[in-house]
Amino acid sequence: MKRKALPSSIIRSLVYFVPLTCFLLSYTLACARNMDSLLIKVAEYQKSAGAIHGKVLDAFDRSPLSKATVSIKGANLSAVTDFNGYYSISGVPPGTWEINGKAEGYEEMIWSVTLAGNQITVPDFILSPLNKLLPEVTVKGFSDPGSSKYALRLQKAAGQIIEIVPDEVIERSTDLTIADVTRRVNGLSINKDRTGESDRTIIRGIDPKYNYTLVDGVKIPSPGDRSRYIPLSLFPADLVQRIEVYKNLTPDMEGDAIGGVVNLVMRNAPPDKLFKISFTSGYNQTFINQPYLSFGTNDIRKRSPYEIHGPNYQATGSDFTKDNLSFRNIPPLPDALGSIVWGQRFFHQKAGIIVAADYQDIKRGSTDFFIPQNNQLQENNAPGLTDFYLNRYSSTLIREGLHSRFDYDFNSKNAITLSQIYVSLKDIESRHQIDTSLAQGRTILGTGRINISDRSREHLQNIYNATLQGNHQVNAHLSVKWRTVWSVANGLYPDWSELSSGTARIQQPDGSVTTSPLLLNPLTRTWLRNRERDISTYLYLDYRLSVKDHELTLSAGGLYRNKERNNFYNDYIFQPAITTNQGQPFTDIYHAQWTNDNGPQNPLGAVANPNTYSAREIINAGYFSLKLKGQKAEWIAGIRYETTNQAYISSVDPTVSYGKQGSIRYFDLLPSIQLKYQISDQQILRASGYESLSRPALYDVTFYSVQYEDYQEAGNPFLRRSHADNLDLRYELYSGGLNMIQAGVFYKRIADPYERTLLNAGDELYPIPYQGLSYTPAGVLTSQMRNAPTANACGLEISAVRYFGRFGIQAGYTYTYSNINLPDKFITREDPANPSSNLFIITRNESRPLQGQSPHLANLGLLYADNLSGWNTSLSCTYTGKRIYSASGWYGLDYWQRGYTLMDASIEKKLNKKMKVFLKVTNPLNTTIDVDLHKSNPSFGQGLIPGQRRSDLITVLRQTELPVYYVGLHWNLL
Repeated sequence: MKRKALPSSIIRSLVYFVPLTCFLLSYTLACARNMDSLLIKVAEYQKSAGAIHGKVLDAFDRSPLSKATVSIKGANLSAVTDFNGYYSISGVPPGTWEINGKAEGYEEMIWSVTLAGNQITVPDFILSPLNKLLPEVTVKGFSDPGSSKYALRLQKAAGQIIEIVPDEVIERSTDLTIADVTRRVNGLSINKDRTGESDRTIIRGIDPKYNYTLVDGVKIPSPGDRSRYIPLSLFPADLVQRIEVYKNLTPDMEGDAIGGVVNLVMRNAPPDKLFKISFTSGYNQTFINQPYLSFGTNDIRKRSPYEIHGPNYQATGSDFTKDNLSFRNIPPLPDALGSIVWGQRFFHQKAGIIVAADYQDIKRGSTDFFIPQNNQLQENNAPGLTDFYLNRYSSTLIREGLHSRFDYDFNSKNAITLSQIYVSLKDIESRHQIDTSLAQGRTILGTGRINISDRSREHLQNIYNATLQGNHQVNAHLSVKWRTVWSVANGLYPDWSELSSGTARIQQPDGSVTTSPLLLNPLTRTWLRNRERDISTYLYLDYRLSVKDHELTLSAGGLYRNKERNNFYNDYIFQPAITTNQGQPFTDIYHAQWTNDNGPQNPLGAVANPNTYSAREIINAGYFSLKLKGQKAEWIAGIRYETTNQAYISSVDPTVSYGKQGSIRYFDLLPSIQLKYQISDQQILRASGYESLSRPALYDVTFYSVQYEDYQEAGNPFLRRSHADNLDLRYELYSGGLNMIQAGVFYKRIADPYERTLLNAGDELYPIPYQGLSYTPAGVLTSQMRNAPTANACGLEISAVRYFGRFGIQAGYTYTYSNINLPDKFITREDPANPSSNLFIITRNESRPLQGQSPHLANLGLLYADNLSGWNTSLSCTYTGKRIYSASGWYGLDYWQRGYTLMDASIEKKLNKKMKVFLKVTNPLNTTIDVDLHKSNPSFGQGLIPGQRRSDLITVLRQTELPVYYVGLHWNLL
C-alpha cells in the first residue's frame, strides 16, 4: 500500500521546530544537573559578600539615567543602570570601597562607602553634563536628541499636544519606513497596499488627505500622482532622528490639517564625532511558498515615442520593447538594506556637518482575491457581482535616501543652517490576474468566461529639497527666524502595460467541461508623468517681555508659497491581428501579432486628454499670536489668515464641452487658543480649540480620469475644501524616568468633508449636460472624491509607559466615534407589493462613520533590556478595528474591512561598546485582511463564489501577509 506523503507545510514546521525543541530540552537538562551545585556555591559565597545598590540621576531635572555605569575600584565589579536608573552590585566583600558612577556626556562622580553587612544603599549619583556639551544657544547637549529621554523632555515642555518617536525606538523596532513607525503612535493607524507594504497614515481616524507632512518643519511637494503631501512610505526609517506627531495646531503652523501633522526631524550634527554603519538582510516567507513573478526592466523606455520624437511622430512597433511583457517565475534574492551616518563639529564647535545615507532593496508579495461591484444593481440594492479576480502580486522596492546638513553659529545670537535631502523609490510591480466571470457561463465552480492578464508596472518617485534658514537674536527682546525652501518632486510610470488573453470553460449538457482556445486581447501601453516644483518663504518674529511675574511673547509672521505642477499622460492601443476564425491564439508577447503593421492603432498617441495638464497653486498666509507664561499656566492665542489660488489648464481640445481649464480662489480665517496648566511638577493639563481646513489636491480639482487598480478614478473640479472646529483636552502624568500616563478626549466637527465614492455607470459624474442628458454620466464603475454633509468625530485616547527594572511595558488605546448622514440611492419597486411593477431609484438617509475611521485602535509593547550583558528584546502588537474600506453612493453597499492585528518582535545583542547584532521578525501571525459587503450571501454553500465563509456577509477581498525575517549588524566606528 502506497504511503501518503506529508503536506509540505508540516515538513517545513518540522524543519523549523524540531532542532529548536531538541536544543531547549538538552539545555534544560544541563541546567538541572548543575543547579544543585550552583545553589550550594552561591549560598557559601553570600555568607562573606554583600550588595550595593542605588540610582543614577541627571542633575538637570533629576530624571533617571539608563545605561549609566557604576563600578567598584579594585574589586573588578560593575553594573549598568536599567530603565529607571537603578543599579545593583552583588558579591562585594566587606570593606571600604570607592564607587564610580559615569554616563556618556556626563562628569564622573565617586562615593566612598564602607560595607560591613550584607547590603548598603548608596546615595543617588547626581551626574552633571560635561561643560563642553553646554553651548549657549541650546540645551540639546544634555542628552542624545535621538534618545527616548530627550523625546520625553520635548513632549513635556511643548505648548501643544505632541507625541514623539525617537531614533532609539525606531532602531529597536522592525520598521523599515516612516509609515511603519507611525502605527506605534497612539491614535494612529496605517493603510497597506495590495503587496502588504505600509502606505498611508491615518491620524485619529481621519483620512490621510486631511493631514500633512513636514520635513524639519517645512512642507515639500509630493511625487505621488494622487497625493497632495509626501507619502511616508518614501522615507527610510533610519534617515530621521525622531518623528513628531502634532495633534493640534498653533497660529504659526499651516492650517490645512484636520487630523494632525507628522514632522520628520532629520539628523543634526552631533557634539562629538559620529560614524556608524548598519547592514541588514532578510527574506519574505511569501516567496518560500510561491515564486516571484519577474519581468525585464532594463529596456523600459522612460519617455514615450511622442516625447522622444515630437508630436507629429508616427510610432511603429519597433518603438516599443517586449521584454517588460515577458514574465517568468524566479526565486528572488534576499532583501538588502544598509545605512551610514557621519557627523562632526569644527572650528571650536561653531560649525557642524552631518551626512546620512540609506539604501533598501526589499521584496514584497501577496495573493488575494477581489470581487468588484457590478454596474447594474438589483431590487433592494442586491449587489450584482459578476467577476472574481484572483491576484498574485510581486514587487521590488528600491528605496534610497541621502540627507546632509551644515550649520554655522556666527556667535551666540546668529546662526544659519543649510539642509538638503534626496529620497527616491523605485517600485517594480508585477500582477498575475485570473478574472473569472460569475455571470457569463458560470454554472459550477471552475466554469465561466476567464480572462488571464499579466501587468508590468514600474513607478519611479523622487524628491529633492534644499532649505536655508537663519536664527537671529536681534536684542534682548526680539528674535527673527526665516526659511527659504526650494523643492522638486517627480513621479513616473514608464510603459505601464498589461498583456491579457481570454478563454472560457463551459459545462456541456452531459456534465463535461470544455475549454475554448486562449485568444489574445487588445493591449494598452501608458506613460504617466508628474512634476511639482515648490518655492516657499517663511518668516517668524517673536518679541518677548516681562509683565509682572509673567513672560509675554508677541509673535507674527507669514508664508508665501508658489507651487507648479505638470502632468503628462499618453497611451498607445494595440489591436490583435485576426489569424483564425475565432481570433488570434495567444502564446507569448514575442509571437503576438498586431494590426497596423504590428504598430499601435493610434500612432500619434493620445496626449490631448484631461490627464495632460499644468496647474498652479499660490498660498499667502500671515499670523499673529500672543503667549503668556506664568508659574503654572501657559496660554497661546492667535489667528491665522490664508489665501489660496488654484488654477489649471489641460491639453483637451477647446471645442470639447468641458475639461480645458478652471480656477478656484478663497481665503480662510483660522483662530486658535491653547492652554497648558502645570498642576504639579509631574502633572500637566492641556486644552485647545482651533479651526482648520483641508484643501483638495491639485489633481483632485481637474477632470483627470485614470484606472489604477480595480476601478476608474476621476477628478472633481466642483470639490469644495473642508473646514473643521477642533477641541482637545489632555491630562499627562510624568512619574519619573520614562514612566508616564496620558489620557485625553477630542472632538471635531467637519463641514464639507470629502470622501472617495464609488459611482455606477449611470451615476452623475459631473453636473454638465452631455449628449442630451442633464448631466455627464460616469460611463463605467468610477471612484471619485465627493463632498458629504457635515460630519462629527469624537474620541478618547489613553496611553501609558511603565518600566520595572529591566522590563518595560507600553500600551495605548484610542476609541473614536464619527458619524455622517448621507442621502444614498436605493432601488425599489413602484409598488413594493407587486413584483412586476417597475423598478425606480429613491434616496434613503444612511448613517455611517467616516471612511477609514476605526472605532478601536490599540497597541501594546513589551521590552526587556539588560544593559550589563547587552541583551535587548521587544515585542509589539497593534490592533486596527473595523472600518470602511471604500464608500458607495448606494445604500448599504459600502465595503467594510475587518479588524486585524499586526505583531513584530526583535532581539539584539551588544557584542562590545561599538557593535551589536540583531534579529527581527515582522508579522509572525500571518495577518489576513478581509473586506466584506454587509449583505446576505445567497450563493453561500453553493460554491459559485470562492472564498466565502459566512452566510450573512459577502467577502469581496481577502489578502494574507506572511512573515519577513531580518538579521543585521550595527557598528559604531568611533
